Amino acid sequence: MSTDTPSLTTWAWARAGLVTLVLLLQILDAIPLPELRKHHLANPVAQEELVRWSELLTDLGRPTTPEQLAETGLDLGSLAGTFRKVVLKPWHPLRRMTGTGQSWGLFAYPEPASGRLVVDGIGPDGTETLYSAPGGKGDELETLLEYRRIRGIYDDAGDRPRPRRIYQRFAQFVAERVFADHPELTAVEIRLDLHPLIPPGQGEPVEDTRRHARIVLRSDVGSPP
Repeated sequence: MSTDTPSLTTWAWARAGLVTLVLLLQILDAIPLPELRKHHLANPVAQEELVRWSELLTDLGRPTTPEQLAETGLDLGSLAGTFRKVVLKPWHPLRRMTGTGQSWGLFAYPEPASGRLVVDGIGPDGTETLYSAPGGKGDELETLLEYRRIRGIYDDAGDRPRPRRIYQRFAQFVAERVFADHPELTAVEIRLDLHPLIPPGQGEPVEDTRRHARIVLRSDVGSPP
């Protein structure tokens, strides 16, 4: 009886190569390369980090000022951004065709403002806030909105000047479920308020700014899901 190990087929090698290629492209797209721009360094969080890291480098025997560190970061950011774009550009058609594009990246520094999802019910008696992140009621609406696959629809729209088209469909989806549970409501407003995060010692809390508000009327929706 032969004990020879069967050789891998050509298709098996090709499949392994394609999987490896996709993984490498995903890693390159998501890895937090320092693609810094001047406006990135203008926020208070970045300025505080520049001071902190320049002091650390100086203590380690490499005298560095925040301005020098910022200049180095911008130079490296330009090189990193160019490298990523040059390598990924030829593969864009393949990634669109296969749906293997990477739509998010790891974070290089904390975002100084975030989007706070708010759902308001509007009825004859006025407006009532049914959900405001981070929640705390533990009801069905909160469970739905904080489910990881639902959050992925709206999470990245808070700091965008204009959310993607799927955000409108998300607003319709939420409104239908709210109307099903609240027959007294005539409209539902879904929005992503801009919530500034003030670091300690940087000033007083700032009120949220209304953004990306979508009002859905009961007459605009079909039968409850």
